[in-house]
Amino acid sequence: MNNYSCVNAEYTVYITNFLDVNTTVSVHCKSADDDLGTHIVSYGDNFNWSFNINFFRTTLFYCDMSTSKGDLKDQ
Repeated sequence: MNNYSCVNAEYTVYITNFLDVNTTVSVHCKSADDDLGTHIVSYGDNFNWSFNINFFRTTLFYCDMSTSKGDLKDQ
C-alpha cells in the first residue's frame, strides 16, 4: 500500500455499549477541526462516525466517556 492510498482511505470508528443492560454511556468525541457533540449510547447500541486522514496525516480524535457510575477510566 502506498502513502497516497492511506491518506485517502476512509476510517469508521464504532463505540458500542456492552457494559450493563441498565447503563447508558455518554460519549463526546472531537478533533482539532470537528466536535461530534455528546451522544448517549444505550446497551447494545453504538455511536459511529467516519473520517479521512488529512494530507499531513495528523488527524486525531479524542473521546471522553462516562456512565451514571462515573468516568470509565475510574472503573
